[in-house]
Formats: sequence, structure tokens, C-alpha cells
Amino acid sequence: MVEGLLKGLKIPPAGVAADLTRKEVLFPARIIIIILSDMWRLGLTKESEEFLGEVLAAIQQIVSTLKDEDVIPNGAFWLSNTHELYSFVSYAQQTIIANDTLSHEMSEEEFEEYLKLVAVVKEDFESLSYNIYNMWMKKMEKDLEKKAVSAVVLSQSLPGFMAPENSPFLAKVFSPDWKNGVRVMKFKKAHYI
Repeated sequence: MVEGLLKGLKIPPAGVAADLTRKEVLFPARIIIIILSDMWRLGLTKESEEFLGEVLAAIQQIVSTLKDEDVIPNGAFWLSNTHELYSFVSYAQQTIIANDTLSHEMSEEEFEEYLKLVAVVKEDFESLSYNIYNMWMKKMEKDLEKKAVSAVVLSQSLPGFMAPENSPFLAKVFSPDWKNGVRVMKFKKAHYI
């Protein structure tokens, strides 16, 4: 089941033009939450532990094999889903502790096992989120390093080129509205021709 749900998953396209709904992004986590809730409701604590172990391993394996341009959008997708699962487990932990009837319906041993499982799973999802986030940040840092060199060159003064900081020419060329800078450059080019 984990194989078909997670490993064979076609991730929705990301980007500025993609208008994804919350359901489209979080559907793997939502399906896992439904399965997990039913397993816990039926008292399948040990089986749910195995299932969650497979889920965690599958997500970790998927994210660790991401390459190049897939790291950022797919990393964000899996980080969102992992955080949704973490939120569910955190909520379940609070609900279990606050629910007195649940502790009376289970034997003390079952209840303790259940609490222990939820605490361990919560920690595992937190670690997985941390790992995904770190991989994501390393990729972004690597991409930004390439761009940072250009930014440093643009911001440093060049030898033999002196212009006051408040020069209207430089302000227009390096303004956020780059079209004005292009117009100035075209004007200068036309003027010299």
C-alpha cells in the first residue's frame, strides 16, 4: 500500500501558475491519516507502528533521491505532507491524554503502549521534517551562491568609474523597475549612433 500511495505518486505540478488547493497538496497525508485513525480505532497499535515505519522510510527515501530542480518543489510537497502528519499525531497525543474514557476502555498496558507509540511517531515525524527542511535549504543555498556572486559584483564599485550614490542614471539602471533602465540604455545607444 505504501508503495502505491507514496512511491508511485505523481506530485502535482508546482510553480507560480499552479493554483493548487490544500486537498491536492495534502492528499497523501490525508489518506494516511484516515488509515491510521481506523487502525487506532480498531486497536491495531503494533500494525500501525509498522505501517508508520514504512511511511517514514518511504518519504525519507523519496526525498533523499530528489535531484536538481525537483528538490525545491517536491521537497516543499513532502515537507507539507510530513508536517500535516506531525500535526495529526500531535493532536492525537493531546486527545489521548485528555480523554479519560479512552483510558478506561483500554487495559493499562494497551493505553501505555498507545501513548508510547504516539510519542515515538511524533518524534520521528519531527526528525523527518527537519531532514527534509535541511535538504531543501542546502539546495536553495547552493542555488543562491551562484546568484550571490553576481549581486556582489553589481554592488561593488569598479576601478576608474566614479559616480555619486544619488546619480539618477545609476538609480534608473539598477532600479527594481528594470524597464526604465532598459529605456535609458536604449536612449544612450540611440544617442551615440
